[in-house]
Amino acid sequence: MKIIEKIKNIHKSSRMTYGYRRVHVELKENMEDINHKKVARLMRENNIFSKRRIKFKVTTKAAKKAVNIDNVLNRNFVTNAPNKVWVSDITYIKTKQRWVYLCIIIDLFSRRIVGWECSDRINNELVLHTFLKAYWQRKPQKGLMFHSDRGSQYTSNDLKKVLRNLEVTQSLSRKANCLDNAVAESCFHTIKQELGRSFASRDVANSMIFEYIEACYNSIRGILF
Repeated sequence: MKIIEKIKNIHKSSRMTYGYRRVHVELKENMEDINHKKVARLMRENNIFSKRRIKFKVTTKAAKKAVNIDNVLNRNFVTNAPNKVWVSDITYIKTKQRWVYLCIIIDLFSRRIVGWECSDRINNELVLHTFLKAYWQRKPQKGLMFHSDRGSQYTSNDLKKVLRNLEVTQSLSRKANCLDNAVAESCFHTIKQELGRSFASRDVANSMIFEYIEACYNSIRGILF
């Protein structure tokens, strides 16, 4: 298959949301040796452009008390097996009724979303429920690392107790450093680009997010890995 056809297929699979950087990453993951500048030029010459990125609000607030948990992950976003490192974050989802909150957990090996949950409250239970649902579905072996930002939902005593009992290593981004959790941030940008509208209600949002994650986002990664 010619390189331009591969670029078009990747762009179409992303629902026309990937720019040249994301397309280049996908090509590299599929063992295509190509420079990112060439990808940009080919996309420009063939009128392949991404949809405009939609801005969204920062959700989690840093814990007020000092938290002595290191950034163990340290931006090492590559792992050699599934269920070794999970990353998580929370974002707002707009509906015509009110804001709802989406918590996701991503496996760094496959980049698939292994756990997610929507709620009308951004609290400790949202993270706990999302993590435990993913944990009991995936049943990871001992040695799992769980990375997130320093939001109070991720530094609660309840979550720390659960992680400790399950022998899961917790890792936290440095304060006010979004790049330490870049994979989760990128995932949210992709979701918001592709869904790209306000939902009528929480139930509609929940249904559309389920369809998108399971039928689109994860299915593409299932093919790649």
